Amino acid sequence: MIEHRILGVMNGRGDDEVIEIVSCGDGPEDCIQLRNRRWGSGIGWYTQKSVDIPASQIGRLIHALEKVKRPASRQASESRDSRGVILPFRSFGT
Repeated sequence: MIEHRILGVMNGRGDDEVIEIVSCGDGPEDCIQLRNRRWGSGIGWYTQKSVDIPASQIGRLIHALEKVKRPASRQASESRDSRGVILPFRSFGT
């Protein structure tokens, strides 16, 4: 039987939605599961959709998320640096 352990819970778009990060298993076939859960009146919390991320892909996901996490101003300056330097021309009287 696969053991599921909740690693974290994030708020969703409203009070009736959460995102759960769940560890699935402790073996070579481990995965992380992202679950979009909703609140249903009379039902309670239910999983609307989920995505399984295999252990072999977790490092790549973390790397991609690190790029998103950086402040926008830092990303913009890095982007400018990679394009080169723009030198303004002096204009002489009109």
